[in-house]
Amino acid sequence: MDHWELALLNIASIIFMAIMSYFVKRVISQIDKRLEQGDDRFKELSKAISEFKEKRGFDREYFAKEYVAKDDFIRDIRALDFKVDLVIRDVKKLLVLSGRKGEDHASL
Repeated sequence: MDHWELALLNIASIIFMAIMSYFVKRVISQIDKRLEQGDDRFKELSKAISEFKEKRGFDREYFAKEYVAKDDFIRDIRALDFKVDLVIRDVKKLLVLSGRKGEDHASL
């Protein structure tokens, strides 16, 4: 390679590095902006929660009863649905084994 080819290669690599650093800097600035927006949203949410606590009066027992009870209810219903599905499956197996597969099962 001649000296001018090496010089062109160096210039091309410098230009490439400059372009890459520009895009990296741009991406980092966009991330910083989004983080600032997230911080602002977090502050707004924190303020809304504190206003809600002041307005309603934070009652730990109320929240524990209201929201935990709802969550427990949903879990209990899910477990009940699973058990009902198992019973239906077992009844279908019994009907097939008893030879009543083709009959009307509405009378059961």
